[in-house]
Amino acid sequence: MDLKQNQKIERISLSEFISLIGIEAAGALFEVPVNTMRSYKYGYRQPSPKVAKRMMSITNGKLDFESIYGPIEEKKSA
Repeated sequence: MDLKQNQKIERISLSEFISLIGIEAAGALFEVPVNTMRSYKYGYRQPSPKVAKRMMSITNGKLDFESIYGPIEEKKSA
């Protein structure tokens, strides 16, 4: 049995992650100013692709594209 297949990474939203560890700690972890991290938490701003990649790498996939930017929705035809 392959243990890697059985280990599931539970996705968490960026806002939830920031709430979980705290704004100051998240800012230090991701090398982002506290005020910017606060804006991410409340949805006033979104991370740049460079910062988002850093977040995904540091959290080992706990944060991914959808947890940072929101779900990818299929375009509905009119």
